[in-house]
Amino acid sequence: MSKPLILDPRTKFSVVLIIGFLIFGSSVTQLLFLFVVMGIYGFLNGVRKSLPIYVLFLLLYFLSDYLASETRNILFVSIAFFSYFIVCFLPALLAGEVLVRTPAGQLMSALGRWHFPKTMIIAFAVSLRFIPIAGLEIRSIHEVMKQRGVAFFSRTGWLHPWRTFEYALVPLMIRLLKISDELTASAVTRGVEAPIRRTSVHVIKFRSCDYVVILLVLALAFFLLMTR
Repeated sequence: MSKPLILDPRTKFSVVLIIGFLIFGSSVTQLLFLFVVMGIYGFLNGVRKSLPIYVLFLLLYFLSDYLASETRNILFVSIAFFSYFIVCFLPALLAGEVLVRTPAGQLMSALGRWHFPKTMIIAFAVSLRFIPIAGLEIRSIHEVMKQRGVAFFSRTGWLHPWRTFEYALVPLMIRLLKISDELTASAVTRGVEAPIRRTSVHVIKFRSCDYVVILLVLALAFFLLMTR
């Protein structure tokens, strides 16, 4: 398997901003084109295991839209309506997943080169670090609930959905509060509040692939804006 592209975090951040701007006001055809481009971008950057999930949401939209137009059933219309909003954000989610995979220290150092406010950099880096940890906690809680027979898709989950939701929500909130304290303590220990300029072991610089990606994304934005 080929190695993922090595892009500057500022390039990934720029792609997220541009794609996030382009998804608003785009037609379904333009969104599909954006999804294909971002799918290739994500694949080249190591986002491969989650790509089938994005494709599944896309197929769900087309299937529900077809059934809604053919049957006029309120259920299919509702599914098509909500799946459309999900499809609108799929290109931005793909670009965001590439950014989330960036190490927090590398991201903070790169954004510091752009003279972002330190408070904004810290909040952004901690948020990106928090998301994958929260996902791991949700999966571990779900595994424990399955062992005790109170998982969402078990018999108890169907008969008592609110009770099952409580079993998942309470430990999740406690764990997330503890994780946020641990992340804050970790950042303070590493001297994130130091008034002096931080050094970094990461090599932060634009390479040829960064310029190619930025030029292609700008060309894509120009093309989509001209065809609206």
